[in-house]
Amino acid sequence: MNRHLLPLFFAAALPLSAQTAPADPFEDAMRETIKLYRVGKVGEAKEALAKAKEVLDKQQAKAVVSTFPDAPEGWTAGETVTEDIPAAFGGGRVVRKTYSSKEGRKDLVLEVIYDAPTIKLLMGLVANDQVAESQGYKIKRANSERVLIKETGGNVELNMPVDERILVKVIGKGGATEDEAIKLVREIDRRGLKDMK
Repeated sequence: MNRHLLPLFFAAALPLSAQTAPADPFEDAMRETIKLYRVGKVGEAKEALAKAKEVLDKQQAKAVVSTFPDAPEGWTAGETVTEDIPAAFGGGRVVRKTYSSKEGRKDLVLEVIYDAPTIKLLMGLVANDQVAESQGYKIKRANSERVLIKETGGNVELNMPVDERILVKVIGKGGATEDEAIKLVREIDRRGLKDMK
């Protein structure tokens, strides 16, 4: 047998359990957490568990980013940014991307906010036109979804609760219009957001 093929032959002959599986950072962090907990190193176990949670947070943020639309014609899309919302503002996480018109005057800031308790309040506003109007909002539709729209400081603000866990927000700056904000939010993958666990 060709000596160059020998390593491939022996690797194929090994049982699957003996072949090295790719490292999984979440599983590694969980194994480390359990190992430390069993020997009574609770503080270090909490740190390892925090690393495992960080891995899950990154995976969830990637799932959110995958639902973002491409830049509309005549616009460019910036990088996505993921941030924790401070507990003083209710907590949760936000993934943000800014779309800019090619002439550089207008911006549409698309945010997906999730795991934030304040989303439930907006769900109530969407369900009741009179209450929404009393807070300065008007109700419109983006495809089958009802959205809350208001103008603040010359900027357009659009809010679309997807469910009690997820809110899509678009802020139009520099003269970006309500119609442009609605057009962008129509392109987001709402089914993908709803399926996000």
